[in-house]
Amino acid sequence: MYHQELLKWNQRINLVSRKETDLYHHFEDSLHFAITLPLGAQVVDVGSGGGFPGLVSQIARPDCHFTLFEPTQKKVAFLQHIAVRLAPTATIRCERVEGPPGPEFFGHAVCKAFTDLHSWETLMTGRAKELWFLASQPQMESMGSLWHVHSEWHHETHGRRYLLHKTCN
Repeated sequence: MYHQELLKWNQRINLVSRKETDLYHHFEDSLHFAITLPLGAQVVDVGSGGGFPGLVSQIARPDCHFTLFEPTQKKVAFLQHIAVRLAPTATIRCERVEGPPGPEFFGHAVCKAFTDLHSWETLMTGRAKELWFLASQPQMESMGSLWHVHSEWHHETHGRRYLLHKTCN
């Protein structure tokens, strides 16, 4: 259902690149993240777009709680449309995460294609204890010494993929 709705909505609003004909790798990437989470994890997904990885992970892991930040109202409408049917416990917020960290703190934060690794780390330090980044080969090669490769897999059409992890102090 998610895949069908994504294709339908993507014709009107840009949830994922329209150049892509095979969208299943987005689901696979998201599930690689979902299986790493501890029971009951509190997770933030910034720049959720079409719901990858946050909404897919929420569906796969109903024991966890995901808060998705997406500043584009049209994308938020899609996320809410899917969440009502498949992930009613997800929190979807139509806002940006910027400025100094506030009182809200998450156990885990995840990013897929939202920004580069250094910008992600800078944005989320002070907002989450565990940082995760779904990365391509070039992104993995730019990781700093405090990051490590938690897992890796291969997509036939998208090459090697990596789940990078860092624990913040």
